[in-house]
Amino acid sequence: MATRIDKGLRAVEAVQKAIRHDVEEIKEVAATLDPGTGPCGRREAVYQTILARIEGDGDAVHEHMAKLMAGFRVGLFAGGDAMDQVQEDLDLGTASALRHQLVAQAEAGVHRITLDLSDEELEALDEATRTGRFASVEDALKAGIRCVARSEAQRRDIATAYRLGYERFPQDPKLGEVGADLLADIVEAEPPKS
Repeated sequence: MATRIDKGLRAVEAVQKAIRHDVEEIKEVAATLDPGTGPCGRREAVYQTILARIEGDGDAVHEHMAKLMAGFRVGLFAGGDAMDQVQEDLDLGTASALRHQLVAQAEAGVHRITLDLSDEELEALDEATRTGRFASVEDALKAGIRCVARSEAQRRDIATAYRLGYERFPQDPKLGEVGADLLADIVEAEPPKS
């Protein structure tokens, strides 16, 4: 039995070594997020160094880490050392409440999304709320999503109606040719524009 266990361990030795290395890198990233490890500027520089090291190196785990790190980079160190107290407060309990809230929202079919908006887009949303058209930026965004959804549904309905109409009353190819000839005659007969 011991021989089989040893053989199994040897078979996964390379994978375990890679996983241990990935865990160490994750710990290295996590340390940059801990205010106790130094000033914000230094932690951000280390974070950027790690990101530069793993970005585009072809390793699947690194690619995933790099995408996550790049996505979080903008907000992680915002506010500098002054934000460390906020993080400590979050760590003391609010993070747990937030986690429960996110789980409850997901179970209810509600999902949080992150958007990258230009200054002009943000200004348009702010204007829509300032004028009272929408109670909040969230309401304005939801109205836009509903508008897009309605438009897409209408587009599908129109396409379906055309398809069903052509199936029910197929177009005679000669009619299409006659229409094209008539259009050509009309264009030809128009006086030239000056």
